[in-house]
Amino acid sequence: MGGIGDDFMAVVSAILIVLTFIVNFILDFPFFWIGYQFAYYFMPAEKFFTGNDQIVFLTELTCLAILIPAIFSTFGFMQWIFVYSTGARDAKGADYDRLYKILQDLCRRENTDSSRYSLYVNEDQTINAYAIGDKHITVNRGTLNLMDDEEIEGILAHELGHLHYRHTFASLFCVGMNWFSRVIWLVYRCANFFVWLIHWIPFLGWFASIIMILIKWQHVIFPWVLNIPMNFITILVYRSQEYQADAYAYKLGLGPELIKGFEHLLKIDGDNWFFLDWFVSDHPGTKKRIKRIEKMMEKDKQKIEAI
Repeated sequence: MGGIGDDFMAVVSAILIVLTFIVNFILDFPFFWIGYQFAYYFMPAEKFFTGNDQIVFLTELTCLAILIPAIFSTFGFMQWIFVYSTGARDAKGADYDRLYKILQDLCRRENTDSSRYSLYVNEDQTINAYAIGDKHITVNRGTLNLMDDEEIEGILAHELGHLHYRHTFASLFCVGMNWFSRVIWLVYRCANFFVWLIHWIPFLGWFASIIMILIKWQHVIFPWVLNIPMNFITILVYRSQEYQADAYAYKLGLGPELIKGFEHLLKIDGDNWFFLDWFVSDHPGTKKRIKRIEKMMEKDKQKIEAI
């Protein structure tokens, strides 16, 4: 199937989710703590917690701010919003007819109903396609313009593999956990603008500027440091998922079509895969993917000949 086994991939995905939660907790908790202290001084004190009760309350509030958007991110309507946020729109007219015809053949091979999937077109002129959630498949305009139906069928079979193995759910969950941190960052930017307005006031402006510098360090530098191992884990997971989706396309009987699409891509873009790409790219080298599919074909050929 690929470089990493299914069980190990599940563990790595879980580690990625836990690390994302930790990063966001460290970013969100101080925001709620600062807000709580301000409210404490401007509202009746009897309405507030103190000591350990305050810490427990703020911890629970922070967890809810992280987990509620994460849970919602896996719902169907949020998947649709994510798809539209990439620039994709519902496939229509000749685009829809072409893609739906290809999809019907794939669903016949998969023994599923084609109506369960949603097709989109992104006007991006690059050759690419991507799947999100449990049913959303987007094809770039460049793919439609430059590839024939056989090549597109191989690529769509690969995307069905991503949907079949629910590859994007961990990513969607992590995106959801990051949502409130982005809101906080907008609040901090507004606060920073306010500090800029009052920076000329003696002591007050100086003190506020120091606070904002500390906040900026906490919100920029700390996540950057923690994102180093997170990015490496993400790369390992995504790369293995690409191999797994390739194998799924082969399982549907579309290995040659996928190879044809990859070879077409090589002619257009080349395979500029360098040693350092192993550390930074979330996709394997195209030539390596072709060789893996060819090995699967050769292995099955040998099995048939041995019978």
